Amino acid sequence: LSPSLEAELADWRRKVLSQRESIAQSERERGELRSEVERLQQKVSSLTSERDRLSRGGAAKDAEDRTRELEAKFEALKEEKAEIESGLAQQKAEL
Repeated sequence: LSPSLEAELADWRRKVLSQRESIAQSERERGELRSEVERLQQKVSSLTSERDRLSRGGAAKDAEDRTRELEAKFEALKEEKAEIESGLAQQKAEL
């Protein structure tokens, strides 16, 4: 090959190499962006859930619900205790 063709060929090889490097860099950046978008989507989902919880009354409502649940359990245990004490009193009377 003539020197001018050799030079042109070398120039095209440099251009091709440069394009390949640019493409590889773009692919890495797209991958990083996809990861960041996914992380942000998860954050948005989490914040949306928290917003919904707060709009329904938030922590105060959660505490009220838990208090009602515990009060119901307490009442059930008091009834069970009364039944046990009644049964014990009956057994003592029978002895």
